[in-house]
Amino acid sequence: MHALVILLITLGAGWLTGYLAMPALAGLLIVTAWVMSEPHRWGERIRLRAGDRTLLFLTMLLTIATDLTIAIAVGTVAGLALRLIRKDVEPEEWTPADRSQL
Repeated sequence: MHALVILLITLGAGWLTGYLAMPALAGLLIVTAWVMSEPHRWGERIRLRAGDRTLLFLTMLLTIATDLTIAIAVGTVAGLALRLIRKDVEPEEWTPADRSQL
């Protein structure tokens, strides 16, 4: 939703962005990223298994340091490798999260 609002504002008033200072735009992006990261769920993420936590932080760092496409590709491959290594994990541990509680 945040990205859609920013897109609509940019399309409608894009010519005004030249008058905005870059720090203001950076602040807007930081706040948007923070809200999208679901801060109320960070405690739950910190309690994940070490491999899952490493995968989460690796993907985050790659997103910042390189490119979103590279981060997603590496995260997907590393997640698949992690799943294949954990042959003893029961299938129900790998079901998608219940998004209705968000």
